[in-house]
Amino acid sequence: MRACRTLSLLLLLTLLCPLGRGDAPAGAAVAAQTRPVSLRRAPEGERAGDRQREGTKLTDVTGRFELAGDRITFYPSSGRETYRVLENLSLERVGQVLSESRARQEWTVSGVLTEFRGTNYLLLSKAVVKSAVDPR
Repeated sequence: MRACRTLSLLLLLTLLCPLGRGDAPAGAAVAAQTRPVSLRRAPEGERAGDRQREGTKLTDVTGRFELAGDRITFYPSSGRETYRVLENLSLERVGQVLSESRARQEWTVSGVLTEFRGTNYLLLSKAVVKSAVDPR
């Protein structure tokens, strides 16, 4: 019984002792790692991106698509976030338009955002060419 009480006290003291980073308890480091990626804070000196939650709907967002290797990324006109686009029939059609024209084109896009390993991906439901932008 005494050993059990001593073990409990030792465990409690371990959780209350600082980990060496300011006055954060040792349990805080473990708790930070067990939280979902979307809720973790960015490390010191790094800015967190404007990551959106799983299932967020984009409706009639203007922006442009860029091809990098075999992936296509969507860059909204407003904001600093970017979205890799998931493969589907809508993306195949966007890819055809991009391959036919080197001009930078403005698009109006709708879709649903997904989240995987701290990165957002866009599942397109609609993509309409709005205009061609003069490449400078």
